[in-house]
Amino acid sequence: MNNKGFTLLELVISIVLVAAIIIPAFAVVLSYKNKMQIASDKQQLVSYKNRLTYAIQTDILTKGLTEIKWLSDVSECMQADEKEESDVDCKILLTFKNNSSKELNINAKRRTISYGDDFNEQLPVSYAKIMYGKQVKEAFFRTYINRDANVLENNSYYYATIFIPVQYVDDTNNEESLDYGIHIVAELAK
Repeated sequence: MNNKGFTLLELVISIVLVAAIIIPAFAVVLSYKNKMQIASDKQQLVSYKNRLTYAIQTDILTKGLTEIKWLSDVSECMQADEKEESDVDCKILLTFKNNSSKELNINAKRRTISYGDDFNEQLPVSYAKIMYGKQVKEAFFRTYINRDANVLENNSYYYATIFIPVQYVDDTNNEESLDYGIHIVAELAK
């Protein structure tokens, strides 16, 4: 430094040194912010899943599920994600012991799931999507028989499983597994 102030070279070196310190720190802050956003998104999906599961399971436990069936064209629903432009409502009817019923409506394009009047919400996270088609061949529901070896042959337990697969893809295109899907298994009342 001379008596007149800083030279141009000294100023350039100072700016380069400050930039060398700030740029890595900025990258760390952005990375931390991104990780916090992903954690928040995942928590919102878990909360969404829990609210929908609670609404359906409450009806199953209090009213007893007697039947579950498709109201819409199954093949059209299974091919919905293969046709990006298709706006298909996949409807499933749940019937209960008291002869009441509720409709479960799933739309992948609009990213919405509704269940009767109890639940009607869009997926809360923009990076989440409802899966259909080849990725989930038996998506939404299926009914199966479970025979326990200790139970007489004529006593069969019929179960229905509702599976709505939800996939989370963050902004780095890191595809998560289908852990955020809704899974409900219920014994069908006789």
